[in-house]
Amino acid sequence: MIRKTYTAPLVSLSIAFSLCAGQAQVVVSDPPKGAILPNGRAIDPAGTWTPIAPMPFALAVSPDGKHLVAPSIGWPFALNIIDDLGGSSPRYRRFPEIKAESGTTILPSNDPHLRVSSTNDPNTQVHMGVAYSPDGSLLYDPTGDSGAVDIYDSKTWQHVGRIELDGKLNGKTYKESFAAVALLSPDGRTLYVLDQGNWRVVIVDLSTKQLIAGLPTGSNPLAMALSPDGNRLYVTNSGLFEYQLVPGVKLADPLHTGLHFSPFGYPSAAARKGVNAEGHDVPGLGDENSPRGSSLWTYDVSSAGATHLLSKLRLGHRITEGHNTVVGGASPSGVVAGKERIYVSLAHEDSIAVVSPDGAKLEREIPLTPFSGAEYNDKTGRPLRGVMPFGVGLSGGQLFVAEAGTNSIAVIDTNTNQVLTHIPVGWYPAAVAFSPDQKTLYVANNRGQGTGPSIAADLSAESRHSIHELEFGSISTIPLPIAEDQFPRLTAAVVKANEAALKESSPLPHLRHV
Repeated sequence: MIRKTYTAPLVSLSIAFSLCAGQAQVVVSDPPKGAILPNGRAIDPAGTWTPIAPMPFALAVSPDGKHLVAPSIGWPFALNIIDDLGGSSPRYRRFPEIKAESGTTILPSNDPHLRVSSTNDPNTQVHMGVAYSPDGSLLYDPTGDSGAVDIYDSKTWQHVGRIELDGKLNGKTYKESFAAVALLSPDGRTLYVLDQGNWRVVIVDLSTKQLIAGLPTGSNPLAMALSPDGNRLYVTNSGLFEYQLVPGVKLADPLHTGLHFSPFGYPSAAARKGVNAEGHDVPGLGDENSPRGSSLWTYDVSSAGATHLLSKLRLGHRITEGHNTVVGGASPSGVVAGKERIYVSLAHEDSIAVVSPDGAKLEREIPLTPFSGAEYNDKTGRPLRGVMPFGVGLSGGQLFVAEAGTNSIAVIDTNTNQVLTHIPVGWYPAAVAFSPDQKTLYVANNRGQGTGPSIAADLSAESRHSIHELEFGSISTIPLPIAEDQFPRLTAAVVKANEAALKESSPLPHLRHV
């Protein structure tokens, strides 16, 4: 069992429930062991286990370490809150609340007998980021396609304000903003919001709640990080191109006015420069190796009145015509800044890019695959891909990487740039965070342990739920540091869980319902 691989005492926990006056109590015991996912892989998570609403992509721990917040963008869109972290009776709650038929608030559970329907609440709007104020009194919550940042009092969880991103800024009018990620300056006076609808970073003066500047980004910006001193802002651009509307196409009659076939192959000169196809002058996409895409952009934000772009760094293998195994770019995803280096997860390269603090130079790439041996290599000798690194975090001289494709967390020594181990967690880990004392690692598992088969005795009752109402994410809680002599066992557990799909399995029972 994974918990035995730690030298420090580690009590593995799961969730039980008691209902009392609308406040759910969390009692912890074993997390799921050996759960089989739809892709045939297994999970055998380390640490403690807390089911939450599905698809959490971000985490925030309060400055005092007593509270954790995770926004979920599954069904329902929810703000998950765990109070009394590290205490004997942590409490879970979420907005919107889950109501049983009696009206009592209860927790989500992987037990089908405790599953209850919950619907989206327009008053709860979230996306892939939340941020606490330095004193922990406020929580800033980007709302996604409503293009705003909601502000909550973290003691009462009352909504106390909203910052709208649409409107005039720098002489231009912006519409259809999409508020994705929020960061606060170290002094708490400035808020940086990633607007994925307009490919920009919006800078907000929190003393006046006014938008004071906007910074254009590259293609499909995904994540942001600030340098420890708050003077530099780093943005990952995960896309490659910005597609343009084809002139002459009418939405009312696409069959007769639109294109019947793709106007060009990619990569090609026609794709770069454009082409005339079926009587339409189709705009080109530009250079597939331009630093506008698959890149890290670095900004000087040391002075609010003089923010500017410092560097654009293209990341990943070069895309070429002809035989090409790289077609979509490296997909730079997560980013975290230390004092001496910047670390960027390259989801399509299964590696970590180590970048100089000015964002201008790639110093090295760290491969992440936990698999070794010829059986794991393609015909060119390259390890098969699919680790898919996403969220990253720094703690105690180590880099922690959420490996969404292999359901694990990589641990890298930042002095040697060597992968120390891979820790088994839940399905599709997307984000990591740490307690203020750096003694606890929190992991947001996008899909928890999956829903499992619908095997309830009363299928008529079970069928009242849609599939999305049976899904759950989870938070894994893992004590740090991890003893060095446990590294091989943890990595072996990750490899074994990912090889589960290769084993012969017993035949499935006959279908009961389609």
